[in-house]
Amino acid sequence: MTTVGTDDLIFEPVPDWAADAPITEAVGVAVDSRNRVYVFNRADDVEAPQVIVLDTDGNVLNTWGQGVVTRPHGIWIAPDDTLYLTDDIGHAVRQFTADGEHIPDRPGLGVTLNEDFIKEYLVSESGA
Repeated sequence: MTTVGTDDLIFEPVPDWAADAPITEAVGVAVDSRNRVYVFNRADDVEAPQVIVLDTDGNVLNTWGQGVVTRPHGIWIAPDDTLYLTDDIGHAVRQFTADGEHIPDRPGLGVTLNEDFIKEYLVSESGA
């Protein structure tokens, strides 16, 4: 079996871990402060969950986020367990609670960086 890492951080695959999780393509993985594993899932099926939450044994705890982004790209979890999901086709970052509740977007998050956004927020704030 292949292992990766050095010193105290050695990792190896666990056969059949998360075998029941509806994962199509895991484009990002992050762990919150309670050791819940969040898989950001990319799938062609619009009904497939984009976020799959697992416990440390690989059991599915929750799934959510059908269609919350155009194309899942990356996931990051802040120290307060706020999730940041990036959308590489929608050119956006969206915030969610650990339970999947959308946190309303603010400038720079959840918006497409189009010409209007650039004029309103970037140009006007720079004084140009």
